[in-house]
Amino acid sequence: MAVAWSAHNFLPLRRRSLFIAETPGVDRVLLIRLWPPARRHLRLVADPPRVFERWFANELRPAAPAAGSILFTSSGCSYCHVIRGVAEDPSHTGPELTHFGARHTIAAMDMPNRRGFLSGWIVDSRALKHSSTMPHNRLDPAILHQLISYLESLR
Repeated sequence: MAVAWSAHNFLPLRRRSLFIAETPGVDRVLLIRLWPPARRHLRLVADPPRVFERWFANELRPAAPAAGSILFTSSGCSYCHVIRGVAEDPSHTGPELTHFGARHTIAAMDMPNRRGFLSGWIVDSRALKHSSTMPHNRLDPAILHQLISYLESLR
């Protein structure tokens, strides 16, 4: 599978781009903008129709309420983030997290969705991505680990 690149204005996304896969698989794509200079790595997944339909049906389902959902709302996360079935009326400043545990990366970056990176992201996201608007979160370590376990369970 080929790696695609483009000099179109992708950051911020002002034009729609269409990628058409000829065969199922996973590709990494590098998008480049010449002026002002910017680049972005994307992971493109092309599933066979049945696999995609199963994935899409799962994405439509709300999260099952769990013990961690109360922690999510009481820690202030629900002020900015949606988890369908748990926190549905935030200010919509942060991304939806309903199926966060199934994601491969954090914050539209190449940062893997793993416990250590996620801990650093929640506590001080600007140390990892300077343009982040997520506030610093000084959580007790025990609460942070429970919150991360909950987010990892959201599939």
